[in-house]
Amino acid sequence: MTHSTQLLRKVLFTCLLIVCSGLLLAATSPPRKTSQVQLTRKFLLTVLQGKYRDAYPLLTSETRQRLTTAQFRTDSRVLYEQGKRFGPRITLYKLGFRFGDDQQAHPFYQFHFASDTLRAKPQVLLDVSFRDSTATQVLTFGLVPAPQKKR
Repeated sequence: MTHSTQLLRKVLFTCLLIVCSGLLLAATSPPRKTSQVQLTRKFLLTVLQGKYRDAYPLLTSETRQRLTTAQFRTDSRVLYEQGKRFGPRITLYKLGFRFGDDQQAHPFYQFHFASDTLRAKPQVLLDVSFRDSTATQVLTFGLVPAPQKKR
């Protein structure tokens, strides 16, 4: 065996070890936690596609208790219809905290339709809130008119 062949084998073996160790590390590392903004986006896109059966389990258990699947479908239909009007692409518009009826601060995320970006202010906002900053299920959702400038 020539010196260049041995060197090539060593290089290939080293590359194989590096690739395998990277795969092993990726397989054993814990999955990254999905952020609330990602969860909001997933929920809204699912509703905008009319996949109510897939979106309903993304709600908190208390929201599902007060909102039957039929009511959820009815409430979600408003968002779905706006999606048909403006298109399915959405963009994050605003995030923050608001006080709920329980006097607790709840994180909220508002998205607007990408086709509505040429306006100074969007016409409508898709609004989603969570129980707290660590929650992974939607507490409330809805469509709110965006604040407009006075003419």
